[in-house]
Amino acid sequence: MIRRIVISSSYLLYDDPDPPPNKELEDLLLNRGSQPTFRNNVGEEVIGITLCTSNIVQKIKEWRVSEKTSLSDHCHILFTLSEETRQAITYRDPKAANWDLYRSELTRDIERISQHKFINQDEIEASVAFLHKSIISSYEKS
Repeated sequence: MIRRIVISSSYLLYDDPDPPPNKELEDLLLNRGSQPTFRNNVGEEVIGITLCTSNIVQKIKEWRVSEKTSLSDHCHILFTLSEETRQAITYRDPKAANWDLYRSELTRDIERISQHKFINQDEIEASVAFLHKSIISSYEKS
């Protein structure tokens, strides 16, 4: 069985009248400590929230905010995965991809939709979804 693991780091409004996180969101947080996740010349705030599915929360270790400059107001969030989880994840090196195959696969799909005259929003959205799937499929094939 193939399982997808999704880890998400989100930045939410810190000056909202009802500030996040709510109880449901709090139950999903991986954040540890109170080190600022947002820094600019005005100040620092802890506004970064990192979430993951419950089946992986015990496998994430050493969640931390990077001290290195990120070229953004938002700091990089770092963590390590258990050895078992690292071995289960397939890493795909983009440098090893067959980019000629990628281009030919994607070009074929783009040509299929480029001739279509869209008459409504549903057709446009369906074509966007098709293109999205084509990009992923072409990359996976390559």
